[in-house]
Amino acid sequence: PVIVAAGRLCEQKRFDLLISALSVVRQSVPARLIILGEGDLRQELTELVASLGLSDAVDMPGFVPEPLPYLRASDLFVLSSDYEGVPGVLVEAVACGTPAVATDCLGGGAREVFGAVGAGILCPRGDPVALSQCILSGLFQRRSSVEPAAARARAIFGVAAATRRYEELLVEVARGVH
Repeated sequence: PVIVAAGRLCEQKRFDLLISALSVVRQSVPARLIILGEGDLRQELTELVASLGLSDAVDMPGFVPEPLPYLRASDLFVLSSDYEGVPGVLVEAVACGTPAVATDCLGGGAREVFGAVGAGILCPRGDPVALSQCILSGLFQRRSSVEPAAARARAIFGVAAATRRYEELLVEVARGVH
């Protein structure tokens, strides 16, 4: 199975935690991890991958301008951040129908997304063993079980819904001015 994660390679995103969790996951399942993104921690993360003996299981192709094909083709999306607002990449993954795991990051964004769409596995923040258990659970979810959540994500967070909310806001502002 293929797990995908995406974001800047920085401390906030906790890819170190995800890589450590993958080493535990691979004791049960020969999973692979693709981390999309670029950042200051590339060298440190590459060294961690090597030190855990995961060089054959982790790919970091760098910045990818169009991540949706990766999200659609993966078996699981994982967000391992310490803090987030509403994480757009998590919304995109769920909208693609990809099972998702996310840490219960400060800011509540992952909790908010999963609550709105009615799917996803929320995991304690900062715990690689708990994250590995959540990943294993996520890998055994059927894609068909998350399709209703994908439809809700597209309806709630899609372009049409966002446009409608902006129009409503502009009307409210205009009424307040007149």
